[in-house]
Amino acid sequence: MMAKSGEIITSPVGFLCTTKYDISFKGRPAHAGIEPNAGRNALAAACHCVTQLLGIPRHGAGMTRVNVGKITAGEGRNVIPVNAKLVMEVRGETGEINQFMASETENIVEGVAKSFSVQYHIEKMGEAVDLFNDKELVDMLDDVCAHTEGVNKVLHEVNFGGSEDATILARRVQAHGGKAAYFVLGSDRTGGHHTSDFDIDENSLDIGVNIYSQMLTRLMK
Repeated sequence: MMAKSGEIITSPVGFLCTTKYDISFKGRPAHAGIEPNAGRNALAAACHCVTQLLGIPRHGAGMTRVNVGKITAGEGRNVIPVNAKLVMEVRGETGEINQFMASETENIVEGVAKSFSVQYHIEKMGEAVDLFNDKELVDMLDDVCAHTEGVNKVLHEVNFGGSEDATILARRVQAHGGKAAYFVLGSDRTGGHHTSDFDIDENSLDIGVNIYSQMLTRLMK
């Protein structure tokens, strides 16, 4: 657990860059009994692609992640599968490392498609970048938290360990001369992320609202 109820992380670090892909393979249908040789098996291509993606070498310069979260394929029991789709992502500790993972992904997809004589399409579905909070806003957050009821502990330099869409917005603001900061509102929870027993301590939400309102009040002066 990154932060418990009553804890606030005002300067999280270790945001992972990420790229999300939908990958489609299109083969050629054929009767699996009469003339399987006439078909081009998109499902087989997708399966080989998955095993190769999960085998992308780790990067020596930093953390990497790859996951294929879903595969759908096929039309019927006796039909050479003509369609297959993968939903997957890569992550990297830096933009350069993430780009390495993304490039490896594209190379693998292209190679698998060629070896199975199927067509392919790669669609980027989303991305996120790394982020470093502006100290001016971190200092303000620290002071706001010190005057917010329910905040028991303020933490700094805690590893985030995941990716966050909001980094795109924050980096855009910083690129145009503005200030940006991302903080973590702590909450006790019953299970890990993406598990069936995941739930949060909803009382923590009031603390977050109070922090936001105080920050906005100060910034609008």
